[in-house]
Amino acid sequence: MTPRSRGLSLILLIGLALPGCSTLADKINEITALLKCQFRLASVSKVSLLGIPLAGKARITDFNLLDAAKLQRALSGGSLPLDLTLDLEVRNPNLSKASLSGMEWTLLLDGGELTKGRMEKPLTVPGKGGVSPLPLAVTLDLNKVLSGKNFDSMLNLALNIAGEGSKPTRLTMKVKPSISVAGQTIPYPGTLSVGAAFGGK
Repeated sequence: MTPRSRGLSLILLIGLALPGCSTLADKINEITALLKCQFRLASVSKVSLLGIPLAGKARITDFNLLDAAKLQRALSGGSLPLDLTLDLEVRNPNLSKASLSGMEWTLLLDGGELTKGRMEKPLTVPGKGGVSPLPLAVTLDLNKVLSGKNFDSMLNLALNIAGEGSKPTRLTMKVKPSISVAGQTIPYPGTLSVGAAFGGK
């Protein structure tokens, strides 16, 4: 679907939802601006494995003995939670502001799906090149995501995502923003893909 056809589809949906001309015009301006916004995965921050921060750690020997033992026990116990924040940025090149009321997202690692979710948080992006941060907190169980892999593979993946590992890891997000109109949720027609490589020190 082309940007023009996406815009026409959304405008039609909004027109059916809103009878008021002034309100309709405002919403059309906001969604038209949203269609031209640029999404960027700026960084990954606050990465921790089983609650242990990974900043400054590149290998298992960088963990103290207590933390290393804690990680090994967690793996044998069947759960190894990885927590992180995906720091998205939304840039609005339009003159008017852009808004979204929520967003469905899917996180992929080197093309394979890791996890998915939905953000229920309104965001307004000012016009004239304005940029608004859009942090997404993500938790996933590496023991489930990497079922059958050994502890070293799971740890290396976590370190690469944190940007501390030796091999580059490409994270991609597929996002589908939505807006709220007269109590109805209207999704963006199509999916946006944003990605970046981390690690590889």
